Amino acid sequence: MEVDDSKTEATDPSPADWDTAGILAANQAMFADKPIRVYLEETFLPVLREGLKQVAAKRPADPCAYLGHFLLQHQQVTKEIKLETAEPSNLDNPQPSS
Repeated sequence: MEVDDSKTEATDPSPADWDTAGILAANQAMFADKPIRVYLEETFLPVLREGLKQVAAKRPADPCAYLGHFLLQHQQVTKEIKLETAEPSNLDNPQPSS
């Protein structure tokens, strides 16, 4: 996974602007039947892993703040992962041939 370092600049996120109710409803509907491990592997761990690699490589003075900003700036990657996992796979549910 390539990371665009220009996206890791510090910003002031505004949680008041987030549609948390809408986000929670969408996530609950999509991941309600999945075990927590699968949920985390599909949604959060790929971005977290990349953020931790960046922290290890750059060694910022405040690694927690750097990682927090990294995660906020790379939310789109997580959204793309969610969309990919939501698509049905023919391998999981093979159709009988007619």
